[in-house]
Amino acid sequence: MKTTLIFGLLLALGLSVFSSGCSKISRILKGEATLYIVAVESKEPDAASMTERAEGVLKNRFSGANIDAEIARTGENRLEVKIYGGYDREYVRAFFKTYRLEFKKAVSPPDPIPVKTYEEREEAGSAASPGQQVIPYSSEDAGTTMKYLIVEQEPIITGEDIKTAWTSSTSDSDADNRILFTLSPEGASRFAGWTRANIKNYLAIVLNDQVESVVLISSVISDQGQINGNFTRGEAAAIAMALNSGHLPAELTVVEERSLN
Repeated sequence: MKTTLIFGLLLALGLSVFSSGCSKISRILKGEATLYIVAVESKEPDAASMTERAEGVLKNRFSGANIDAEIARTGENRLEVKIYGGYDREYVRAFFKTYRLEFKKAVSPPDPIPVKTYEEREEAGSAASPGQQVIPYSSEDAGTTMKYLIVEQEPIITGEDIKTAWTSSTSDSDADNRILFTLSPEGASRFAGWTRANIKNYLAIVLNDQVESVVLISSVISDQGQINGNFTRGEAAAIAMALNSGHLPAELTVVEERSLN
């Protein structure tokens, strides 16, 4: 019995060492490696916890793209990210971008009146009440010029409520891609309740503090939807990847990058 136990432990240890060795050999064969020092900035009081959360999100992102990455916390709000392989640095930096997705009620008369927009930020600011905010609106729906929309400050659902996300296109063009998504059970319940109470009102889909599209609520929406914004394939894929890797209410900034031998 003891012999079997010892053999089992030695076998497990041997497999672990073998796996570790293969990983190191694989990284040597890839040749190039780049180090990124990343600052994690958040309004959350627990900076260390947010940095730990950012570490997990980045691991999910790079793993989902089959990129060999080694990530470690080096301070309360610092991450050290080593990327193995000759990846384009601009491509890699896109993985550090944060996408803040929020669904907010647009402050506007209901349908059949078109959604209320403003030509000037100052005009919209004068019309906004406490608890509301002015956000730029530059999608195709708003025309060729920048306009502004007043929305309720408190979101109905956010990226934290996204369960899965993927991309779709209706043509061969590289400028009409969209992101489709499903919601978590909690998010779906909350969204269904809000849409049920807001038939004929307008919903603003806000990404990184800019309105990407405005939706007229014509029926109850529960667990799925889409984000239209004339995205390129690359933009849509990056947003979907970020939504799938986990919600991160923080900004990630690359403060240093350099090649490693």
